[in-house]
Amino acid sequence: MDPNPRSSRLLVIDVLATYPTPARAHDAFVGITADVVAPYPGETNIASLGSKSLGDEDEAAYYLFTDRSGVPLDNYIETFRLGLTVVHVITVDIAPSGSSINAVSYAATILRRMQGR
Repeated sequence: MDPNPRSSRLLVIDVLATYPTPARAHDAFVGITADVVAPYPGETNIASLGSKSLGDEDEAAYYLFTDRSGVPLDNYIETFRLGLTVVHVITVDIAPSGSSINAVSYAATILRRMQGR
């Protein structure tokens, strides 16, 4: 949760998973990015936003989710792979205030830390 009471950001999720081989990490990356753009109930306007040049491979995406109360939520996702590790970052904001910049920025911070910078 964003501690700023005036922020429209509701949630930031980051998941890091390490795999035993580069091939398995790549397969996981492909599976995650395919799952992100597969429609689920309540999701609309699903769009791939392409690569943001993070790690060995990456993909950004967006979808609008309307919760049970009818509140529209912007969901921006950045998924990247660096070596054996796949990182998946999601930001959720009250629509229309979200931006892919936030998810990509969080992911870039994680990448720099993974690289020891």
